[in-house]
Amino acid sequence: MNLSNVSKSIFVKKTGNYISLIFFLLVFSIFIIFAIKPSLTTAFSLKKEELDLISEHPEVNKIIEDIKKIADKNLLIINKASIVDVNLSSTNQELQDVKLIMEVNVSFDNLKQFMTDLFSQRRLKIIDDVTISRDKESSNSGNLNVVLTIDGFYL
Repeated sequence: MNLSNVSKSIFVKKTGNYISLIFFLLVFSIFIIFAIKPSLTTAFSLKKEELDLISEHPEVNKIIEDIKKIADKNLLIINKASIVDVNLSSTNQELQDVKLIMEVNVSFDNLKQFMTDLFSQRRLKIIDDVTISRDKESSNSGNLNVVLTIDGFYL
């Protein structure tokens, strides 16, 4: 084949249309891979995280279990724990909470680590009230009597 014949066949109007179509599809594919796919992946992962953070049902046992795990991890001695203000009606579509009131004995460092671990958990929890007093019966061990009110949220 002659070079001039090849160049003429490439630049024919029909061939030019095919080349521009192939170029468009190539650019569009690259755009989908590098621009749209990461955006969709991020959107779906954020939606999944939102569903993991706020459940549709109270699941009080999971909230208590999460708090119990980090209490054991941080050496909190739970003297008393009670659950108050739980609304189990499914008609209310507003953000609701479960209040857990705990009386514990703990050192200051372990209390600080407990609070840090509580806020780093996946379920939304807020420490609404903290009352700290020194244990009069203990020696210089540094244990504190702490009353915590923890709110766990759900929809």
